[in-house]
Amino acid sequence: MSVTDGDTIVVSVAGTEERVRLLYLDTPESKGNSHGVATREGKLAAEFLELHAKTGSAVTLWGPGAELERDRYKRVLAVVITSRGDTLQERIIAHGWSPVWEKYGKTDPRWRKVLADAEEQAKQGKAGAWATDPQYMIDKSNETTASAKD
Repeated sequence: MSVTDGDTIVVSVAGTEERVRLLYLDTPESKGNSHGVATREGKLAAEFLELHAKTGSAVTLWGPGAELERDRYKRVLAVVITSRGDTLQERIIAHGWSPVWEKYGKTDPRWRKVLADAEEQAKQGKAGAWATDPQYMIDKSNETTASAKD
């Protein structure tokens, strides 16, 4: 497993490398691209994910449908469940690198409470970007306008 940025990893699935876009979160940009300029928070989010997405770690990919969907960049859209039973999403949100983000659809009931609790913990503790750029986090929380194919 390797990290592309704060919300995208690469995993090996049956010997094939797959880019996986973590559902229900969106971290600031770690590299400048068409989505925005690189930010300090984005770089810190990517570094955080690197600590929690270790090469060789086993994970389970979960999606809300019968099959995992892909976005327009051909990335798999998934919740990444770690061998400890928690999710990368929960860890990132709890440490303040993303709010719960529903641009790709409402958070599935299976994850809604745990992610909302993680976000509240980060807000109350002023963790990560909740301390350094709270307006970004609020604005990102309110993005709900695109489909999974965007």
